[in-house]
Amino acid sequence: MAPAKDYLDKLTGRLMPRVTTGQIYWGAVPFVLIQIVMIALVIAFPQMVMVYKAKESTVDPTKIQIQLPPNEMMPSGQSGAEPTEQQEQKSEDEASKSLEDQFKTAPPPETKK
Repeated sequence: MAPAKDYLDKLTGRLMPRVTTGQIYWGAVPFVLIQIVMIALVIAFPQMVMVYKAKESTVDPTKIQIQLPPNEMMPSGQSGAEPTEQQEQKSEDEASKSLEDQFKTAPPPETKK
């Protein structure tokens, strides 16, 4: 959008100089310098950005419990038993079938001749 040649401004009638790539780059230098100063300040004084992390955690990791729902594949009488080899194979087959179904694509439409 910057003019490559000098042009006459329609509103003021003045001759406006072209804009070079160097002028555009030098225009960005102050913003880059501001970013460098901010990075240096964060490195020197991390508490500026870590103010909300300064409080101690209220969660005790030793008291966290994860409760899983019961396995639906096992009969009700075998809730604590290890799954049999057949049940594991069936589970793997169902998982692979589900994955295959997700990646199946519709056949290409038939073209009439």
